[in-house]
Amino acid sequence: MDQFNVAYLMNSPVETLSQGLLLKFKPLNLDVLPLNIVLMAAFPIGLWCMLRWRNAVLIGSIGLYLAGRHYGLNFPSYPAGVWYFNPFAWQLLFVFGAWLALGGAEPADGCFAFRCSTS
Repeated sequence: MDQFNVAYLMNSPVETLSQGLLLKFKPLNLDVLPLNIVLMAAFPIGLWCMLRWRNAVLIGSIGLYLAGRHYGLNFPSYPAGVWYFNPFAWQLLFVFGAWLALGGAEPADGCFAFRCSTS
């Protein structure tokens, strides 16, 4: 049971389940699920902002990433430690993908276009 990080669930199920609902308890190999829940929960607000201020949201995301790296920001984990996948770092990849999907790279199309001449 210890190797799967579920011994806490057997010893104190009510506390462990409540910590699981708070996205703090993570059994083995399920570390990415709370990250996806947090990113998907924040996405509607981020999308609303990106539709209005696409580049400003990307710059803010880069700032949040740098602050997370510099100050060691992370969410706490149960029973000890922090999240394996730091949401303050991974949100940059998520926001960058949304930025590209919304046409953030359109002004640079000329740099990446390959022209085929048929003569």
